[in-house]
Amino acid sequence: MSVNYSLAHMSTKPGVENAPKLYYAKAQASGEVTMDEMAEATPEAATPTVTRTTTRWAKKTTT
Repeated sequence: MSVNYSLAHMSTKPGVENAPKLYYAKAQASGEVTMDEMAEATPEAATPTVTRTTTRWAKKTTT
């Protein structure tokens, strides 16, 4: 499956007038997808998981 995109010339620091600008890719929508369709396409994304990274982060914020 291909992804259509366009380029946008945007500031690296929004609100700062003289900030340097870079080109960023912006995905272009070509239709609508329901939540059920997304879940069928990527079953692993529909199941929440806890990783070692999120566990470490949670411990740091509670102490």
